[in-house]
Amino acid sequence: MTDDISAREYFLSKRPASGPARKAYSRIANAMLYCGDISMRALCEMPEKQLKRLRNIGEQTLEVLRSECRAFRVGAGESDKQ
Repeated sequence: MTDDISAREYFLSKRPASGPARKAYSRIANAMLYCGDISMRALCEMPEKQLKRLRNIGEQTLEVLRSECRAFRVGAGESDKQ
């Protein structure tokens, strides 16, 4: 997976067809509209404090975001930093 993929495009492409997880992925993708053109690498490197300030991101949605960032880092060949 490339480092320069847009975070919004990443979450839209990973969004399930239906179910409760779809809403979380949609919320994250929509929050990325307010971050500008941010890459997945930049999003995953954001401090926890900044992630919590993302628009319309609750604790459950934040867990999905953390999980995807861990998966992205592993897919990019990085070790899990948490």
